[in-house]
Amino acid sequence: MKSSTQALLLFFCATLFSTTCFGAELTGTVRAKDGRTLAGISVYSFDDRGTIAPRQGRRFYEETDARGRFRLANHGRAIYFQHRDFQPLTKIIDYSASRVDVVLEAEHDVWDVPNCASSAEYQKNKDDYVEMQYPSIFLPRPREVHFKRVKDEDYVLYIFVYGPSERRNALQGWFGPYAADESVSAKSLVKSTTFNERWAKFGDLKALDIYGQTTDGKHWRYLSFGTSAIFYEDASQEAASIFDDMLGKSCHETRKL
Repeated sequence: MKSSTQALLLFFCATLFSTTCFGAELTGTVRAKDGRTLAGISVYSFDDRGTIAPRQGRRFYEETDARGRFRLANHGRAIYFQHRDFQPLTKIIDYSASRVDVVLEAEHDVWDVPNCASSAEYQKNKDDYVEMQYPSIFLPRPREVHFKRVKDEDYVLYIFVYGPSERRNALQGWFGPYAADESVSAKSLVKSTTFNERWAKFGDLKALDIYGQTTDGKHWRYLSFGTSAIFYEDASQEAASIFDDMLGKSCHETRKL
């Protein structure tokens, strides 16, 4: 009876998914440039093939042990390695990969977003800025960019739109307990020719700032605060330049939760 059930399960998996039910287990080690193994490094990935429901956002997470080792039960193509004291690192691998060993560099590239009180741009043009929710980020809105705010019970969405309707691009800010799906960046990462990543510092809060260009020449950027995010996808170079300029002139106010 047991073998019969297993056979049916295997048949169901093969016919429904045309692949295995579960992705490959991934193991590896994380070291510093001097060869030291690193403990407490966050390693995560997403099941982006839909072999385990739900199709998007299934997160596999582990922290490295005292010997720098980790093990993920499943993985997508983008593997994220993060720790506050090191540069964030994302590796793009094949679905069939079962091992990846990485070396992390000490933190050296940080975007330090100014407090609004010390931002000359904000102090001069306060009326042109839009305030977003915690961590109270203020973004300038150029005249050619249209803006809309949508509030729901669980989230607040800020949309900045640039360009005519037939080639419209949007910078989106999602804020709330479960507003942003961290797997969004993985979709752009795996089809990118180049990408860069760094920490963005908003006072005591750090966010992942990752951006790049896809094989079809489109631009994307993802600024992640965990369950909240500001991002754009599939943007033209012109739109990306405008959105990046907005982000570059942003500031924050420190407020307690």
